[in-house]
Amino acid sequence: SGKKKPHTETTEYISDNLNPVWNEEKTFAINQPLETVDKIRFEVFDSDVVGAVSGGIGDDTLGFIDVDWPFWDPKDTDGSFRAPVSLNLRSNSEKNKDTATGQLTCDLVWCPAGSTPRLQSKESIPIARKFEDDPICPMRLGTLLVTVKAASNLLNKDWGPQGKSDPYVVVTVPSGKQKPH
Repeated sequence: SGKKKPHTETTEYISDNLNPVWNEEKTFAINQPLETVDKIRFEVFDSDVVGAVSGGIGDDTLGFIDVDWPFWDPKDTDGSFRAPVSLNLRSNSEKNKDTATGQLTCDLVWCPAGSTPRLQSKESIPIARKFEDDPICPMRLGTLLVTVKAASNLLNKDWGPQGKSDPYVVVTVPSGKQKPH
């Protein structure tokens, strides 16, 4: 059984800034097997071509952080959880020979499906019939809200004394295994 492509979201890039503030919210609709355990990766890049779309192939990596997924006790399948994150960036030696500097600050919120208000009075509707099977594979369903807040003291990857990095963040959330066809 193969893996599904992970969910990714990208922030805007901020021009000439080693202490960027994004405050961008990214929402991920999660539908994956409960057994999915991996890392959420936040990777900071320097956008190299002015006016280019973030995520360009030649963009230098400024470092990354990994956060455990799920970031709560996975035995608790019903609760909502929040995790403030403020971690030092690490170097990705495959992509970058320079040592990463700086820190990335984010906020993670998990809300399982059904934790948002439902139709107010559906309980009063009589049940005509129940159709129920136990799921073949227990699933994790819900919404992950990621707020990429800011970074500080990033590595300067641009040329010249005036130039500074043009950072943006790519957030990658694991999607779980793909069902065999």
